Amino acid sequence: MEIFELWTHVLEEIKIKNPEYYNNFYSFVFPISFSDGIFTAMTTVPYMIPWINAVYKTKLEKILSEKSGMPVKLVLQSQENSEVSAADPVPETSAAPETSGNFGIPPVSSLPDKEKKENPDISFSPYKTEENPEIYEEPVIPDFMNIKPQNPEEVKLPSILDNPSSIRPSAVPLPAKSPEKKFPYKFDDYTFDNFVHGNCNEIAFQSAHAIALSCEEYTDSPDTNYSKKKPKASNYNPLFIYGPSGLGKTHLLLAISNYVKTHRPDLSVLFVTSENFTNELIESIRSGKMQEFREKYRTVDYLLIDDIQFFNGTKESSRMEIFNTFNAIADNDNYIITTSDRTPSDLKDFHERLITRFSSGMIAHISPPDFEICSIILQKKAERSHIDMPEEVISFIAGNVNSSVRELEGAFKQVVGYCQIKNVSLTLENARDALADIIKVDLYSHLSAETIIDTVCKYYNVKKEQVLGKSRPKNVVIPRQMAMYIAREELNDSFPSLEKYFNKDHSTIVHAYERVQKELKNNDRTRKELKDILTLLKRKR
Repeated sequence: MEIFELWTHVLEEIKIKNPEYYNNFYSFVFPISFSDGIFTAMTTVPYMIPWINAVYKTKLEKILSEKSGMPVKLVLQSQENSEVSAADPVPETSAAPETSGNFGIPPVSSLPDKEKKENPDISFSPYKTEENPEIYEEPVIPDFMNIKPQNPEEVKLPSILDNPSSIRPSAVPLPAKSPEKKFPYKFDDYTFDNFVHGNCNEIAFQSAHAIALSCEEYTDSPDTNYSKKKPKASNYNPLFIYGPSGLGKTHLLLAISNYVKTHRPDLSVLFVTSENFTNELIESIRSGKMQEFREKYRTVDYLLIDDIQFFNGTKESSRMEIFNTFNAIADNDNYIITTSDRTPSDLKDFHERLITRFSSGMIAHISPPDFEICSIILQKKAERSHIDMPEEVISFIAGNVNSSVRELEGAFKQVVGYCQIKNVSLTLENARDALADIIKVDLYSHLSAETIIDTVCKYYNVKKEQVLGKSRPKNVVIPRQMAMYIAREELNDSFPSLEKYFNKDHSTIVHAYERVQKELKNNDRTRKELKDILTLLKRKR
């Protein structure tokens, strides 16, 4: 039988017969080896060796022999590998009768106080000697007949801390460690210099850049009437940047942070995701440290919060704290910059006054990059990577992968990695092979919102006028919501830009999109319908 399996049986027996001592064996005694009928174990607490020899040896050897099917001799070692033999029997005492079937605790007088003299070969002594000064002294039985009463002031009670080795590790309180805040970003990599901007993101870029430049408008001199911030930068505060994922919203937040920290290290800048903000808020409420939380977030010069749409669903108390935090920062004339995947008016479950706060400053939209921006991004990435990428390859990638900057960079890595692994030249043909499975635009050539609507209407057998109209029967609402969902997913258009295709306001389109999302998670029929429609769209390429 394997050594750890055998020791598990021993622990189970102890837990059944004497559960009060189970933790001592489980925590402080460990098996080392088992061969030729000798079971060797080690204890990290030296005083347990004489105790086990006096009380548990016979019982443990009996369990080991029964479970292994052979006679077993127990040998104990201290943590310093000083071996103690358990071969010599210890005289039985009435405190530990074998007939009881249980383990017993012997009186102090039953311990082998002359063990070292009777066994000169044993290198370990359980009592304090010149060779073993670290072990406790030999116990002395008090003379109970001559004990006299004492006043409480005269009695010195022992402390459990006087013998740390007897304390179970689980009972020792450890100082709490504050969790490290880890972000999946290398802050230094995000600057305004390496952010490619154009028509799709110019307003967001210029607004973020102006706020970053405002740090140089601060003054610490009490003798000047110089305004804390120039009106030009104040017009952008608070700044709300929205758009689909992967278009550079986080890049702009980190660029602001880097710029301010570089040019004005004396100013406080705090970048945080909505998830970390919420988790820290909940932990502060739980631990009673709300004052520290408020001082941290309400006194910063620049508060940058990423993906605030995830504040949806938080409790009322959390939303109120968020509102008060934003209010305090705004009242101090400090900057608030937030990002989201939707407009302020599309943020459900938010206080109307908080939405108003977002809307009181600059709202900047970022849309998917056009061909020109994608080409510049690829050229700069190739230059930084010291890769000579042909213009036709850049045009191919830029013309087909334009839903997000993140996917564009992924396509770049895919092509480069494919050519390196295959050891082939970076040509248009090889680029096509590398991206054959990931370019969605190839699958939906010339795909438009009108094509999507027509295909959905044909699939559900409804008229296009009904889908684009105001009627709300179920057989019309489902196709309408499905068409809105597919248009949002496949065209990567923002919710407001889809208004012109469906003659509906963007809040209705957001509701339809989220409704289909929910149905796709829980409804097999909806998943099948979506798959069928996408198959039809592929055939229209």
